[in-house]
Amino acid sequence: MKLRTIPALIVLLASPATQAFSLPDLTITDLTVNGQCQPVITVRNLGPGNLPDKAMYVGYSPGLSLRKDGSPVGNAIMDKAELVPAGGSYTYTDTHPDHVVIGQANYVAVIDDSSIIPEASETNNSLSKTLNCTPSQPDLTIDQMQIDNECRVSMTIRNIGQSDMSSTNYGVTTLERTIDGEPKGSISLSGIDGAAQAAVKGGSVTWTDAQEFQPTSDARYNLSTPAGSDANPGNNGRSIIVPDRCKAAPSEGHHDGDDYLWQPDIQPITPMRPARPIRPSPK
Repeated sequence: MKLRTIPALIVLLASPATQAFSLPDLTITDLTVNGQCQPVITVRNLGPGNLPDKAMYVGYSPGLSLRKDGSPVGNAIMDKAELVPAGGSYTYTDTHPDHVVIGQANYVAVIDDSSIIPEASETNNSLSKTLNCTPSQPDLTIDQMQIDNECRVSMTIRNIGQSDMSSTNYGVTTLERTIDGEPKGSISLSGIDGAAQAAVKGGSVTWTDAQEFQPTSDARYNLSTPAGSDANPGNNGRSIIVPDRCKAAPSEGHHDGDDYLWQPDIQPITPMRPARPIRPSPK
């Protein structure tokens, strides 16, 4: 009788239910945002088994992917020791500047979407949530712009956001200029504001452009900030129309309509009479 029960015991130990009992079970338990509006994802190994040792090596680690409104926005490798034991968890923060949650959108986080890790359940690897966030970010803007007494463009650049701008992002921000409809290059904001006064929340700096960039009709300036570093890039530009006192004034000549395209007066030329033939003098 004992010999008959041994094979049955072996079959029981090798059954799929018994194998699943010892497998790990990865799942997403939370999907939210932090104070910087960065996606925060919590992954947990529900167990009852541990992750295999090879899960800590490249090519054998479970991947974590994030989708926004159906489009991929980020992924990471979960080679984290915290996930190895049954019941272990790891919280991942997506710090990529392009993945900041702005406004409202549907996000889906998926763990081990390539099915690298055999699990007790393959049906609980994703979590979908609608996230809504207004970033606490700096917000650079050209707050004021005017034409000074020397007909040069003067402006105040201000940070009206809820936080300081990092020195890295401030250092690569540029001010682009378009004078009379033509691009005229750019200047580094750190070159304008060496003390980084406008990088500070509520801070500002006033600056006047060089005489060589004096406009004769209009000018537009735009702050070019790194992606994800500015709460509202839509308020980074400002235009100004040059007042009449700074346009070319007429001195002599005439102009065509309202455009100051001055030309000298040209008097009509009276045609010369043909010369009379010279008669030979009498001898």
